[in-house]
Amino acid sequence: MATDKMYYTISEIAEMFNVNQSLIRFWETEFPRFIKPKRNKRGVRYYTPNDIENIRKILYLVKEKKYTLKGAKAALKDPDEIIPEEVQEVKPEPSQDEIILLDNHRKVYNKLLEIRKIAQRLLGE
Repeated sequence: MATDKMYYTISEIAEMFNVNQSLIRFWETEFPRFIKPKRNKRGVRYYTPNDIENIRKILYLVKEKKYTLKGAKAALKDPDEIIPEEVQEVKPEPSQDEIILLDNHRKVYNKLLEIRKIAQRLLGE
């Protein structure tokens, strides 16, 4: 899977896989070894491309191959388990500094949006 960003929010992941956010959170607790989102200071989850690939694998095993959660956990640990090539791609984990940088960019962007709204109100737009 080709990803354009370093981090994705839970809503982006849920939309990407057409599942509920609650399912992603549930899988996060059931597969803590494979889904490890980073969190910013406010606790907002940020999923890496590696997390996305692992979610894709879990989705494939549970939904397509009809594995139980226990069976899916065993299959993810088994290097001989056959998972389609496009599902196997794994990306390196980002650093904590990259997460902080993302959070700072998001804060600046939100401030710019606030300034834009104020300017629009002042200009009567």
